Amino acid sequence: MIAHFPSSVPKLTQRKVVFSETNRKEVLSTTTDKNGYFCKMLPHGTFLIEPQILSNEKAAGLALEPTSYKVIVADRALKDITFHQLESKISGQLLCIEHCNDVHVSLFQDGVQINRVLAQPSANPAYEFQNIFPGAYTVITDEGRLCWEKSSIDVTVKDKDVNSVDFKQSGFTLTVMSSHAINLNYRHSVRETLSGAFSVPKGRKTFCLPIRGVYDLNVSSCHIFREQTFSYDTDTREAIILQAIKHGIQFDVKLEGRNNVFEVVINSAKLVAPVILRQEDAVNMTVDGSSTLYTFLHYSAPNDDLNILVKSSELVITPASVKINVEDDCQVLNEIFHGTTGVFLKGYISPPHPGVSITIRGGENGSQMAAETDMDGRYSVGPFRSMNSFDVEASLEGYWFEPIADEFGSFVAHKLSELVVQVVDSDENPLSGVLVVISGGSEFRIQNLTDDDGRIVSKGIGSGDYFVHAFMKEYSFQPASQPIHVDEGSQTAVKLTGIRVAFSCFGQVKYLAGVPVSSIVVEAISKNCDQHQEEATSDQNGMYSIRGLQSNCEYTVRLKPSRVSQNVWPVEYKFTVTQNDSIGFDFTLSPVHDTMDVIGYVDSDPEYLPTLTVHMQRLGHSDLYSERVRIDNSSMFIFPSVPADGSVYAVKLTSSIKMSDFEPFSFPEVVIVGNTSFVTMKLSFKPMKKQHGYGSTRGSYLAFPIGFLVAVIAYNFTMVSNALHALLLRFTDDEKSTWAQASQSRQRFDGNYDDIVESVSNTEQLEKKVKSRKHS
Repeated sequence: MIAHFPSSVPKLTQRKVVFSETNRKEVLSTTTDKNGYFCKMLPHGTFLIEPQILSNEKAAGLALEPTSYKVIVADRALKDITFHQLESKISGQLLCIEHCNDVHVSLFQDGVQINRVLAQPSANPAYEFQNIFPGAYTVITDEGRLCWEKSSIDVTVKDKDVNSVDFKQSGFTLTVMSSHAINLNYRHSVRETLSGAFSVPKGRKTFCLPIRGVYDLNVSSCHIFREQTFSYDTDTREAIILQAIKHGIQFDVKLEGRNNVFEVVINSAKLVAPVILRQEDAVNMTVDGSSTLYTFLHYSAPNDDLNILVKSSELVITPASVKINVEDDCQVLNEIFHGTTGVFLKGYISPPHPGVSITIRGGENGSQMAAETDMDGRYSVGPFRSMNSFDVEASLEGYWFEPIADEFGSFVAHKLSELVVQVVDSDENPLSGVLVVISGGSEFRIQNLTDDDGRIVSKGIGSGDYFVHAFMKEYSFQPASQPIHVDEGSQTAVKLTGIRVAFSCFGQVKYLAGVPVSSIVVEAISKNCDQHQEEATSDQNGMYSIRGLQSNCEYTVRLKPSRVSQNVWPVEYKFTVTQNDSIGFDFTLSPVHDTMDVIGYVDSDPEYLPTLTVHMQRLGHSDLYSERVRIDNSSMFIFPSVPADGSVYAVKLTSSIKMSDFEPFSFPEVVIVGNTSFVTMKLSFKPMKKQHGYGSTRGSYLAFPIGFLVAVIAYNFTMVSNALHALLLRFTDDEKSTWAQASQSRQRFDGNYDDIVESVSNTEQLEKKVKSRKHS
């Protein structure tokens, strides 16, 4: 009887049994019942009885024991011929370092798991697989926390049980996932003699720790990780994850001599301050004959840009610097910094003088270096690879320096003279801003402006004869040209006096609202003084000052004509220049409107608003200007601004309603002229349907007051502007009654604004009347 079938073959309820007669070679057969029993009448003879096993069943491991029976049929029935299914057991033990529980063992055949059992808990847990067919198998222990000398064992089952398939524990697992290859050192927290190291590759790797417990782990590599040291408990199943955040950059510095004093400066694109390394920061130092090799290791984040340079006060470093882009791994620079003994430029100043600036230019790379002399007048600059092709200069305000022959870099100091020029007016008050020119010989010429004290000081001027000239508009200076002799190392003073010969007028340009206007050119013209003209431009505060106006001349002050059209009030000032400056020539501007805005309101039932369109067209022009605005759900419409050039426009309302459904009507149309800044209008559209009596419908009346309010404000603004303009014209036409006559023939506006206030008040009254009429 066959009790178990391989899962890969179908289960047969009956099986053929073959009877082979050995002498006559006769073959008979029968079939078992569903319980596996069979019976067959046989003739006398010797027979071999063999149950038939199909080829796929044999391949799956199905077998019987014995495979056949040899019987002799004589004079009686043969009973108890039994065939047993061949099944075996696979068993073994788990040889654990310590007591271990919850260990599973799996059985695989051809890579497919066919069984999995839990080892019986004990000091050495045992396991057993039953009903195993003949064939090749693999036994695997799948406890992830434990390490085994062999985690899988191959066994072959034939016709007997397979015992002692034992697994011997070798330790406890440690799983590491690392972004880079590293060395991982471990030490048991209690038994410190248990220590070692693992070579961890990039990626995931499992290692074995010898005994259970807590271990101290330490990363050893050229990388910096978020955690360099940590603890690990063997009872946990969590993997150790290591992610490098910085990588090591290794480079060498080889310097001549020993006990060198130097520093390494590393500038990073990701850090504000540079990193400074000194010789004590080297990870290794090797003495090689007369040189010393220093090895440095600097950690930096990936994708950083570094500039590494070595500085020494005694050695010449080659290369001067090295630039590197940090990759996602450690790097070793192939280029070595070499330091060789250099030469120094040493010099002095005679007589000794501290604080003299020494500038050295040239050399192999055309660089420039600077130094200052000490209290003894000496300096030292370097190191240099050689002293070829160098230029040395010495400078100090008030001195000039003469090189000393055969002593390169040393100088004799000569003190320069100093010339002080003082400029005052006729009242002995300092004059600032005066241009003073000092000239001498054929090429010497210096010029400068006097300070707030009316002085200029020219230091470092050589000995000799000079001429001093002063220039300033509105002033004449005495003497006009002052000769002066300057001795070497001396201080010479010159005083010049300015006599006022011309004067200025001052004022401001602003808008009507008081906002200052800059960049406006204001001119002053005198007809009785040979058309003498001066002009000035207003600054950011609108202020201007016209200088150089001649005494006893009558001037007209006005804005210089420009392309920008604006109303100016007053148009001009007239006054006669006396022996003083004149102030208060202020101008007020108001812009002239060059465009016109068109705003309107449609009085209609809301149901008709989406069907309405307002069309505006210019009449009598060939360019056929035309604009359309859809009403939609708002009863208010606004057209784009049009030129206020006197053109005539027609504004007409149209609708997409079906005309046949309504009583006869005409669409409203309004004609306007582009001669103002703002136009408002009202278009009524109230058609009557033929089939219904027309009743009042409540429309959206809120938009009309708002639109009308905007129109009135704009309309009143135009009225105020027009009123002011008219008032200005009245002032222009009646100058004698409005302008006060000064005794010195100077005419200025003395500002009585009552007329303007009265005009604005009248405009406000008109605005109230218009609002009242519109709401009635």
